[in-house]
Amino acid sequence: MAGRCFIGGSHWTSGLTGLDAANGRPTIASHDSGGSTILGGGEGSIVVGVDESVCARYAVRWEAVGLATLIIDYAIQLTFIQPALLVGETEDLSPWTQYNPHGIFIAMENGGYVLGPAAADMARRPTSPASAAPVIASVLGGWLLGTVLRRTSVRSGVSDAEAYGSLPGDEVIPHPMVEWTRGVTVRTTPERVWPWLAQMGYGRGGWYTPELVDLFANRWVFGVKRRFPKSADRLLPKYQQVDVGDLICDGPEYASYFRVQHVDPPHALVYRSIRHPRRGSPIDITDPESPDRVERQLRDAGTYIDFTWALALNGLPRHRTRLLVRTRANWAPSALGFLSTPLGLVDASYGVAMLRAIARRAESIDSVAP
Repeated sequence: MAGRCFIGGSHWTSGLTGLDAANGRPTIASHDSGGSTILGGGEGSIVVGVDESVCARYAVRWEAVGLATLIIDYAIQLTFIQPALLVGETEDLSPWTQYNPHGIFIAMENGGYVLGPAAADMARRPTSPASAAPVIASVLGGWLLGTVLRRTSVRSGVSDAEAYGSLPGDEVIPHPMVEWTRGVTVRTTPERVWPWLAQMGYGRGGWYTPELVDLFANRWVFGVKRRFPKSADRLLPKYQQVDVGDLICDGPEYASYFRVQHVDPPHALVYRSIRHPRRGSPIDITDPESPDRVERQLRDAGTYIDFTWALALNGLPRHRTRLLVRTRANWAPSALGFLSTPLGLVDASYGVAMLRAIARRAESIDSVAP
């Protein structure tokens, strides 16, 4: 019989070696980490602890439970919940959707992420009373990290009322698989912000996104090595008119595009796009039937992203404005859902950067057209 215990912070191994001739009690041979041996028996014997292999076995079990929890959670989302949302079937699904912050999906996801670091910490630490605190810290750290990443991926810079409230364009995709909402406060009125939204688009005023994002889109999505046209720093009168049904270019020679779904100056502008996640959706702009044909082909092929992009302006006292952007999306195949959180974190970066770029331009007194 052998075990491991902790005395004075040192690791000791102990084993049953025989019986004490004087009292017939077991004799324990104990070995410290330096290789010395201590004999004891009866009341003076060393208490046998728990072998490290026990820690490892429990760690494996914890890790397996955490991984299984995540697999089951995402499997339900990808094979049942999201396909149901895609066809508009929503009855009794609220507890399972990722948009319910107190629902089953979020609870299982956080639980799966918590068990991983807890298991890793248990595997590398032998069992002792002193090891409880690091394990608990790992559990809490994993839960906190998962919660922060999850929250940041779906919302940033917005209040609960803005994140969960309705915005123009929500009705275009009423049951999305994913929804992201971002916001900033602009120190000027909605009337001064609106012209910067009206002129947005590739080959128009630009998207005001970071140059690195534009370069990545050009090379990875559109296969073009030249740079995106620089976003305008001034208002452009010839691009101030935007109407429902307009096609707004989103790449070289309409390699991708948006349809304008809703226009309400100076309050809201809503776009919609259906495109391949890798190649965009190239169309022949001279053919009026081309957009419908390309979108139909994408749906029939079963690989596409269908999303709306809503920009909303809400006036505040003291000549200020809340500038919000909301993305709602469905996609196929459903396995693309595994990318929703990483892509949400990317959107949290460049989406807020775009809003801040618009805010800087609108607040500038030198940005009016010549």
